[in-house]
Amino acid sequence: MFALVTGGTGFIGGHLVTALVAREARVRVLTRSRERGEGLRRLGVEVVHGDLLQAHDLGRALAGVEAVFHLAAQIQPSEEGPAAYWRNNVEGTAKLLAACRGLPLGTFVHVSSVGVMGSLAELPADEGTRCAPDNVYGRTKYEAEELARHAFLEGLPVVIARPAWVYGPGDLRTLRLFTAIRRRRFLLVGSGQTWLHPVYVEDVVEGLLRCGTHPKAVGETYCLAGPEPVRLRQLTALIAELEEAPPPRLRVPPWPAWVGAAAVEGLFRLLKRRPPLYRRQLEFFLKDQLFSTAKAREELGFVPATSLREGLARTISWYRDHGLLA
Repeated sequence: MFALVTGGTGFIGGHLVTALVAREARVRVLTRSRERGEGLRRLGVEVVHGDLLQAHDLGRALAGVEAVFHLAAQIQPSEEGPAAYWRNNVEGTAKLLAACRGLPLGTFVHVSSVGVMGSLAELPADEGTRCAPDNVYGRTKYEAEELARHAFLEGLPVVIARPAWVYGPGDLRTLRLFTAIRRRRFLLVGSGQTWLHPVYVEDVVEGLLRCGTHPKAVGETYCLAGPEPVRLRQLTALIAELEEAPPPRLRVPPWPAWVGAAAVEGLFRLLKRRPPLYRRQLEFFLKDQLFSTAKAREELGFVPATSLREGLARTISWYRDHGLLA
């Protein structure tokens, strides 16, 4: 396989690139970061410095490839506000899909998110659950999915993957949860009975590779989640145990936390800076996330192999090795 990976310098994308190289695939990455690109070159990865929004850069990135794994996305707020989500998640995907038209691709794996479903009325959710995204990230990822589905109808071999909450070594977004528990500063928002459905990053990568290689996958959508859903309170207690810290006990009601996060977002939008706290973070505490992976298991043979305890232990070990858990 000769694969292009967008978002290959990110958390999940970096693990995917490593897995592809280990399987002796030829890999090319499109990235705006020259520094991170140089790190990939040492793995034998081809690097194209460029932008999804530039047709010339896309032409160079796509030349000769057989497969595309599209992971590049705006995930966290930026100083630009909501416009950054629409530009990177929707316009960037549209430009990439347009550049792929007419190319002899074997597969185009569009990496979306379970966030496109919004608040779940019934548990577990699956690929047939009605999508009703309720934040800018979910809305833009859903719009990108719609673009990908339209491209499939026009002949592009699209597969849509929807990972749940992905964690593991290299995950700096969730680091704050681990450090807060370690430093005994974690505040539980709400009752702590919210369902979460973590999936270890190596399991997600295995799912993405199956999406990109299985003949039944083209034209389909798959939820990729881990083997063990868990209540928020149980998750934080397990992290505390592995970090040799006391389990978090302090709680705050949802509404003042939500008001505070909204105020912080508004202030930092005026300052044109990225907020340190935002409402979508609080959804982690308050929105049930529970998914069926039966379709991926039955059609792709996707069976996530990493237990929650093992995955968290590996993650904590990586944080410690990199001096991130003081």
